[in-house]
Amino acid sequence: QETTDMDIYRYLVMSIVVAGHDEPLDDLRRAAYAEQRRVKREILLEAATILAHRPEFAELAEYLRRPVK
Repeated sequence: QETTDMDIYRYLVMSIVVAGHDEPLDDLRRAAYAEQRRVKREILLEAATILAHRPEFAELAEYLRRPVK
């Protein structure tokens, strides 16, 4: 959540996606709903799109496509 280097952030997010373990994925999903920074939301949308075969990530992808208020 506090990482500012977007390459490292993308690497961490995609590592969680590839590993596919439920607990880290749940943590990632919860963090995504709280994220307000556009660049991080784009990375999280990419991850959610990869996992969109799971209903909770399809819902997250839909949420992340909406503009930040």
